[in-house]
Amino acid sequence: MGRNTSDTREKNHRANRVRGTPGSSSGQGSREDIEKWLNQVRFKKTVFGGVQESDVWKKIAELNTMYEQALTAERVRYDTLLKERAEVMAQEMYRQMVSGDGEQERSGDVESK
Repeated sequence: MGRNTSDTREKNHRANRVRGTPGSSSGQGSREDIEKWLNQVRFKKTVFGGVQESDVWKKIAELNTMYEQALTAERVRYDTLLKERAEVMAQEMYRQMVSGDGEQERSGDVESK
C-alpha cells in the first residue's frame, strides 16, 4: 500500500499544480498569453471536493499580474504611436511652412505679389 499511496500522491500533485505561469511564453502578458494561461490553470483540490481558497487567491494574483503586464505593454505601444504621430505632424507642418503651403493657400486668401 505504501508504494501505491506515494504514486497516487505524486500523480495528484502533478495534476493539481499550475501549468503555465504569468508571462511564461513571451514574458509580456499578451492577450494570447493570458488566454493560454486561463485554459491551462488548475487549482489544488481539497479532500472533500472543491478547491483550496489560498490556491484560488494565488491564481487570481497571478492573473492580475498578467493583466497589469498587458496594460503596461499597451500603454507603451500607445505612447509610442502618439509620439510617432506628433513627429510626423511636426514634420508636415515644417514642410508646409518652408514650402509656403500655409493656411493662406488653403483658405483661398492668397495675396498677389
